[in-house]
Amino acid sequence: MALTGPSTQKAHMDKKYLLAQMRLLSALESWSFTAGQRLPDYLLDDLNRMTGLIEVEILKEPTA
Repeated sequence: MALTGPSTQKAHMDKKYLLAQMRLLSALESWSFTAGQRLPDYLLDDLNRMTGLIEVEILKEPTA
């Protein structure tokens, strides 16, 4: 994989997109607790699972 060019730009945008998703999920969880509107357990489980998957993708090292 080239270290410059469109593939690097795409990887950078993917990480930016994943970070935006992580922020959105975090905001949803924070809102639910501060507003006293607890999300159902199945949604909290999904939220935690998706947050974990996104975290793994963000921290993944680029392959050569």
